[in-house]
Amino acid sequence: MKEALNQSKRAIQISLISILVLLILGSVGLWIMVNQVVATAQMSQQIKLIEYRLQQLESNSTKVEG
Repeated sequence: MKEALNQSKRAIQISLISILVLLILGSVGLWIMVNQVVATAQMSQQIKLIEYRLQQLESNSTKVEG
């Protein structure tokens, strides 16, 4: 009886450790995905800014030529 109780306690400890490891790995995965979304948003914002500046340069160059 005591041996069965010890085995069940050990099984519960193993399952709790497994859940903890799973939660840590899941959190790391979510953190990576959020960082990718933020980086993509920043790149998109920079591209829009570069396009705007390019349009300004093009409009200024047509004014000088004209």
